[in-house]
Amino acid sequence: MNGSRGSSAATAIILVLVLIILVVLFVYLTAPTEYDDPKLRAARAKAVDACETPIKYQIGGIDPKLACQASLAICDKMPGLDKVECYVGLEGFRAQPTE
Repeated sequence: MNGSRGSSAATAIILVLVLIILVVLFVYLTAPTEYDDPKLRAARAKAVDACETPIKYQIGGIDPKLACQASLAICDKMPGLDKVECYVGLEGFRAQPTE
């Protein structure tokens, strides 16, 4: 009898651990990401567009498209709201239409 009681206790502990792991996994997978923020998505989309149509002149001998893409990669690594401001700053790379 003692052997079966220990076995059922071990089984119960394993089931509880599995349940905890499943709950943590569910919460992790359903948590909103920063890209769910519409303001952030819109700012990044404008920055990417600006990098696709960059200004024509070089900046200190550096290709503006490469400079914009490098800056975009840096913005992607920034935390929270600083990221939005960084993306907005990249819109300065956009070529202005000639009149």
